[in-house]
Amino acid sequence: MKKYKKIKILTRTSSTIHEIMINLYKVINAETKLNIMKKKVVIVGSGLAGSFLVMLLQDDCKVTLLTKGNVSESNSMLAQGGIAAVMSKSDSLTSHVHDTLVAGSFHNDVKVVETVIEEGPEILQELMNLGLGFDQDAHGNLLYGMEGAHSQRRILHSGGDQTGRIITSFVQSKWKNVEMIASAYAVDIIKQNEKACGLIYLDKEGNWQEIFADDIILATGGIGGLFPYTSNDQTLTGDGVALAMRAGAQAKDLEFIQFHPTIFSVDGHCCGLVSEAVRGDGARLVNDLGAYFMEEVHPLGDLAARDIVSCKVYQQTLNGRKIFLDIADVQNFTKRFPTIDQNLKKYGFNVERDKLIPIQPGAHFLMGGVKTDLSGATSVSNLYAVGEVACSGVHGANRLASNSLLEILVFAKRVATDIKNKTLALQDSFIKENKEIESLPNLPTVQELQKRAWKAIGIVRETAKMKEFLAWLEQFTLVEQIPRNWSKKEIECYNLCQIACDITKMALARKKSLGAHYILRKEI
Repeated sequence: MKKYKKIKILTRTSSTIHEIMINLYKVINAETKLNIMKKKVVIVGSGLAGSFLVMLLQDDCKVTLLTKGNVSESNSMLAQGGIAAVMSKSDSLTSHVHDTLVAGSFHNDVKVVETVIEEGPEILQELMNLGLGFDQDAHGNLLYGMEGAHSQRRILHSGGDQTGRIITSFVQSKWKNVEMIASAYAVDIIKQNEKACGLIYLDKEGNWQEIFADDIILATGGIGGLFPYTSNDQTLTGDGVALAMRAGAQAKDLEFIQFHPTIFSVDGHCCGLVSEAVRGDGARLVNDLGAYFMEEVHPLGDLAARDIVSCKVYQQTLNGRKIFLDIADVQNFTKRFPTIDQNLKKYGFNVERDKLIPIQPGAHFLMGGVKTDLSGATSVSNLYAVGEVACSGVHGANRLASNSLLEILVFAKRVATDIKNKTLALQDSFIKENKEIESLPNLPTVQELQKRAWKAIGIVRETAKMKEFLAWLEQFTLVEQIPRNWSKKEIECYNLCQIACDITKMALARKKSLGAHYILRKEI
């Protein structure tokens, strides 16, 4: 009897173990299938757009992030001004929409503008609920700053002039499931049956690599490297726009380039941005003759839209004047603008002693880019674009200050939603096509290209100079596929040549001045 019971107990135990093993196998098999069935997404760029997309997609997709440098190198990390959003009861969505349209010379897509301004505050609140902090007064109320062309104080700041860095770093702190490939330089989109299915890139050793995915998202930023004077990070050389166009994606409004009027200048070199928020706090533009020249130009004076201020500053420099930003009336400069103050000190400038900051205008933001719809999708299937690389239609002919970070948050969420809602399609087998390249372009130096671009498609444009520039650009043979023997520097230069060519063509096609596209009428 005892022996029988013992055997029975052992039999039960064996049965239980058997059931556990079967159930464990089912779980493991289900997990394996789940991982196999997850969409593969490649994100190019680690600024706020790419970083927020990682956060939004990492639980539902297998995400790989490629960054040209490292995660701290992006325009988002340099963004000083803040983020514009209707969070105050004294403000209104209608007012923010109106200010955006006026600044954009009504060239904006109204539906897109309304979408961004309506959806932005809710996303910001969600991030704040997760722990993202913005500057507050002694009573715990949000502080709202004023910037150019805004009719209300609606600019949120974090850490004074460190908003972009703090928001981007906060979002990156939420990463938990992403494969990151640093020092990876995206070169070309791989397509099959007219759909984007992968990416060719150079790794940090200079080797050519390929990666395949269900969806590709470009978050590569703008084109500051096309000009000798720019506020942009050194990694911004228009790569996303160039490779998207080579893949057949449509571009739009490339002629609209915003030049920031107040870049700290030392011996003719750009040494860092002086945020528009400084003027919002009382700083004024003045020339070396002591004339505060913006008062006679526009009712908003120093806080007029950036295209207006930059053009006037540029005209002053053409007349031989040196331009400064008078910060005598700015209270608590060091506390309000710690990043700017630290940068000024690097060059021996002391705000307690020196009240005139030497400035000059420089390339700041591209309003145009790869054309996208309200889901952030381009004209190439499975290819998306978010941020400055994209032309969503929100900025029109001239971006309203501090609208860029808001646009990024809204469109990143819309792209993530669109990708997650799409049915996972079986990838077609990829057939590699190696096109023979008969001849390679004789590329110019980047310095020569920048010098010519500044004169032809800079702040003020003349038809004759643009035609001359275009003729010079077209001597470089255009290629559909980047040669495998080119270095990173050669590819960057070619991308800039390609973009410069398309900017100039679009600028020549637009015969009248509009927003940031200012053409001398005598040349038309």
